[in-house]
Amino acid sequence: MIDFLKQGVDKDVSDQLEAFRLISTGLDKEFPGTIVRIPFQTKRQAENSEINKSAVIIEEILQHFQEFQNDVVESLVFMKNIEHVTFYLNGKELGFASIVNIKKVQEM
Repeated sequence: MIDFLKQGVDKDVSDQLEAFRLISTGLDKEFPGTIVRIPFQTKRQAENSEINKSAVIIEEILQHFQEFQNDVVESLVFMKNIEHVTFYLNGKELGFASIVNIKKVQEM
């Protein structure tokens, strides 16, 4: 694991962190939460990739997001440390799920 806030980190990961600028511009500061980035690729990106040749179209991404949002709504009840989940695609918010009685859930 790399501590990105630690002084003297000699790894250049700026290209990997660029996608997170949609959520937080202070990449040199601690983020009060967890970000999960799912790196879907276009056909052109997949063709040029040395790691993964899988490509998806926008309709598939939206379908996966819809399915995951449905699962999250049901699953949040069982996860004490997750208060809310927000879904974004290209900086646009697609959906949001949250626990409204988070204090009660955390006390369980």
